[in-house]
Amino acid sequence: MYEQLKIPKTCSVDKTIFKKMFLENSDLSVADRKVLSDMIGKVIWKYSLKVDNYYLKPYVDEQREYREIEILEVQLNKQSKEKHIAELIMHAIPYPMILVLRFETEIQLWVSHQRNSQNDKDKNVLEDLLGTKWLQAADLADILPFEQFKRANCYVFYSEVVDAISRFNVKDYSQQNLSGEEARLLLKKEMEKEVKLTKLRAQLKKETQFNKRVEISMQIRKVEKE
Repeated sequence: MYEQLKIPKTCSVDKTIFKKMFLENSDLSVADRKVLSDMIGKVIWKYSLKVDNYYLKPYVDEQREYREIEILEVQLNKQSKEKHIAELIMHAIPYPMILVLRFETEIQLWVSHQRNSQNDKDKNVLEDLLGTKWLQAADLADILPFEQFKRANCYVFYSEVVDAISRFNVKDYSQQNLSGEEARLLLKKEMEKEVKLTKLRAQLKKETQFNKRVEISMQIRKVEKE
């Protein structure tokens, strides 16, 4: 699967990260530990992209420190609670990361820019966690054409990754050539729209009065056209 990305062999790490490392994190709740214990089969540190193997210069400012980019694969026991798992993994390993969740022949990609916590320098804050739907592994290179991405430094390259996934996520809503930021704004708008529609449809299902059902139906049509 990863050969599609044409990553040099010198970037390969290919080491197992034992679940024990995550489960011993004192910040985890009992529920979080159960999720990781039950859902994760194996975690593999696949690649590390940095200056001496991928020509990515470090990027450091007051908010963040990007010295390398990690690619991790998490093999799941079943398809469930993917966003929660991605959050837990990314908080446990405070590096810019392309997280690949894998179940049998399907994958999900998760990314998020990170910054240092103002309250605790040893902790990271996920700025905007983005994940794809479940995909076939063969689609990986179409979503992340690494060879086309700018490589001025780790932050620039990782931003290209985030933007590419953002654009992929809005393909069902727009065929326009959007920037990463435009894609994220559109996706947010569509998600908010879906929340409204879900609430209205639930109201319609419960409502028994004819006039109110008509009113709710009109509201639904109005939101659908937005």
